Amino acid sequence: DVLKNAEVSFAVLGLEEDEMTRELVGELATLAPFGEGHRVPVLGLRNVRLVGQPKRIGPKGAHLSFFVNASGTTWRAVAFDRPELAALVEASGRSGGATYDVAFTAVIGRYKGREEVELEVVDVARTGEKPDRRAAKLSGAGA
Repeated sequence: DVLKNAEVSFAVLGLEEDEMTRELVGELATLAPFGEGHRVPVLGLRNVRLVGQPKRIGPKGAHLSFFVNASGTTWRAVAFDRPELAALVEASGRSGGATYDVAFTAVIGRYKGREEVELEVVDVARTGEKPDRRAAKLSGAGA
């Protein structure tokens, strides 16, 4: 599962959707600077829905923007260098009640004077399925 996979080389803090707040993201930011030996905290939400039409962004459409919803709360999510996730997000809209587990880092996004929590996706997989081990690759663990 995506959250256990990420635990291979760094801790994943599993959250309930009501814990994913601007205050939490601000508190995590106080742990900076991050780098080798002091990684950015990776968070996880289980059983979420991937909603909306995915949008390719950035140079050559290399990044993917979409939305994650848990119990009525929706966050913008960006998967950098993960255009292959577009098919997964699009399929989620057709799959009815399918849920997903998402591992991510959280940031405060600022747009037109508004500040909101955004998710920078590390990995995503359908609940109960194996991820592609992207989280382990990003963290420097084996292939």
